[in-house]
Amino acid sequence: MVIKLKELVKSLITSCASLAEQVRSLTDKVKQQALDIDWYKGKLLEQANIAEKFQEQAADLERVKLYAGADKVQEMVEAIKTIERLDREQKRIQRSYDNRHYR
Repeated sequence: MVIKLKELVKSLITSCASLAEQVRSLTDKVKQQALDIDWYKGKLLEQANIAEKFQEQAADLERVKLYAGADKVQEMVEAIKTIERLDREQKRIQRSYDNRHYR
């Protein structure tokens, strides 16, 4: 009877140690997930701020269209896009030239 009790106590101690390790492991996992959640919350707030800025810019663009006229604004946008495209093309050509002549 005493031997069975000793074996039962050993078994319970082993089970208790195993459960304690599982608790530690799960606690660490929960802590990491809490950190991850906080990080994602921060990212969501950043995205919300960016979306709000875009909404403000869209409203500003509509104000400009009302004031200057949609056609005039579209002409300006197209002209700026053309200038940007030409700048990129010129930089690409310059890099190509520099790579060929300065090797």
